[in-house]
Amino acid sequence: MMQKLISVVSATALCLAVLLLVTGCSPVDIQKEPIKDNSNSLCVEIEQKGNEISLNVPEGARIYYTIDGSEPTEKSLFYTGPFDIPKISVLTERDADMAIGHYHVHDGDVPRACAVRAVAIAADGTKSEIATKTCFERNDSITVLSFITDYANLLDYDTGILVKGKIYDEWIQTESGKKTEEDKIYWQYEGNYTQKGRDWERPVILEVYDGENELQINAGIRVKGGMSRIYGQKSFNIYFRKEYGDKILEYDLFENGISEYKGLSLRNGGNTTETLKFKDAWIQGMLKGMDFSVQESKPALLYINGEYWGIYSLQEKYDTTYFEEHYDVSDVVVIKEGELDEGEEEDFALYEDLLTFEDRDLTDEKTWKEFKDCVDIQSMADYFAAQIYIGNYDLGMHKNFSIWRTREKGEGFGDGRWRFVLFDTEFSSSLYEEERTSAEYDHYGHIAEEFPLFTKAMENDEFRELFRGSLQEVRERFAPDKVRETLQKELQLWGPYMEDYFVRFGKIGNGMDTSFVEDYFTKRYAMDIIPIQ
Repeated sequence: MMQKLISVVSATALCLAVLLLVTGCSPVDIQKEPIKDNSNSLCVEIEQKGNEISLNVPEGARIYYTIDGSEPTEKSLFYTGPFDIPKISVLTERDADMAIGHYHVHDGDVPRACAVRAVAIAADGTKSEIATKTCFERNDSITVLSFITDYANLLDYDTGILVKGKIYDEWIQTESGKKTEEDKIYWQYEGNYTQKGRDWERPVILEVYDGENELQINAGIRVKGGMSRIYGQKSFNIYFRKEYGDKILEYDLFENGISEYKGLSLRNGGNTTETLKFKDAWIQGMLKGMDFSVQESKPALLYINGEYWGIYSLQEKYDTTYFEEHYDVSDVVVIKEGELDEGEEEDFALYEDLLTFEDRDLTDEKTWKEFKDCVDIQSMADYFAAQIYIGNYDLGMHKNFSIWRTREKGEGFGDGRWRFVLFDTEFSSSLYEEERTSAEYDHYGHIAEEFPLFTKAMENDEFRELFRGSLQEVRERFAPDKVRETLQKELQLWGPYMEDYFVRFGKIGNGMDTSFVEDYFTKRYAMDIIPIQ
C-alpha cells in the first residue's frame, strides 16, 4: 500500500562493513509479512537534518537497522545515535560483473544517499513494523526514484539480474560464446542481465520523490532493452502486482490526467545512452497528437540502495492499463515484434487474419473495405510517415514494432481495428553519423521492404493520399526552427544532471551535441523523400 513518506533521511560510514555481505546468497523477498507482534504504538521515525540521520522510538525501545536493502533483525546494526550519509559503492565495486566492453561504472564524486530500514523492539519483545526511507544528500528539482532491495537480487551469481553471472560463464564455454567474445561483439553477449520473463523479476521497495509529492510502494523490476543491456546503467521495467501489495499505482505521475499504472519504464536512452539520452522521448513528444500511441515521459534520477545510478527517461509502459486509460477500452490485444504481448492465446489468430492482407489486392474495392474494417488506416499512414521521416532504421516486423486492438468490435477506439504504437525511435536522424540513418538514405524503400502490408496499402489511391497528408504533417512538426527550439529546451532540462552521469558512467566525445540531429532535419525538410506519384 502506498504510504506518505515521512521526511528525507541519510546513513554512516561505520555501516559500510555490512555492505560486503552481498554475494553468494539467494534473492531476498522484501514482501515478507512484518515482524510478528506488531504494535500500533511502537514505530520507528526516521528524520534527517542536513546530512545527519536520526532514528527515533518511544523510550526504552531498541532500534536495529540496515543500509544494504535487507530486512533489519536483532543481528543488524544497533542504533546508538545519529549518523551521517556514507559513501556507498557496492554496485560500483562490482563493475566488472555488470558492464561489458568499455561501458564501465566509475567511482567518483556523485550525489550520495542512504537507504535506511529500521525496526524497533520494546523491552517486552514487541517488534514494530519495518520503517523504510531513502535519505538524500541533496534535493533535486526533477523526479527522484529509489529502489531498495537485498543486493543479492541484483548481484547474486546465480540469480542476480545486473551481473553476467552463471549464464555468462556457461555461455562463454560454447563455440558461439567464444567466437562472439573473440570478435568483441558485446551486444550479443549472454548473461544473467540478458534474461527475460517473470523468472527474472525481482522485488523492490520503490520510492518516488516528485516535488511536494512523496510515495512508497512495493513493486517488481526487470532489466529491459536490447543492445543497451551491456551498459553499466541498465534500463528497467517496473511492475505493480497484488503479490507485492497494490496491483496498480494510483498517482498522476505525468500530470496528464492518467492516474493508474500497472507498470512503468525507466529507460537509459538505448542507442543514445551515452549521448542524447532524451532523444526517444523528444521524438515521441514532437509526434504527440498524431494517430498512434506515444509514451508520456520525464527525466528522473535513480538511486539503488542509496547508490546514485544516474538520470533516466521515466516513461509510461505499454500494457493493458495504458490502452484502457488512454482510450477508454477493455479486453485489449497487443502484438509486439510478431508475438502476443497482451491478450489470450487465441487472440493471436486476429493478428494472423491481418497478415493475410499481404497477399490480397488492396486496390479491389471490396477487399479495401475489409482492410479498413480491420485496420485504422489513418493510424497506419501517420505511423509510417513518422518512421520514414525521422529515418528510423531499427524497425521491422519483428523489431521495435507493436500494434493493438480490442478483442471485440464496439464503439470509438473499441471498434476492434488495429492501431499503431511508437517506441524506441532513437536509431534515427544521423545516429552515429551512419549512412543508414542519414537524411539522404532511402528510408521509404527500407520500410517498404520490411513491411509488406505497407507496400500493399500504398497501391491504394485512398491510402496514398492519406500518407501524403501524414507526411506533410510530420514534416511541419520537425521544421528546423521547431527542432532547434525544442532540443534547446531538452538540453536545459537534462544538461545540469548529465555531468554527474558522465562522472559515474563515462563520457563519449561531446555527449550533449545536438548538431547532427539538427542538420538531419534541416536536410530532410528540404528534400522530396518519397518516390510516389
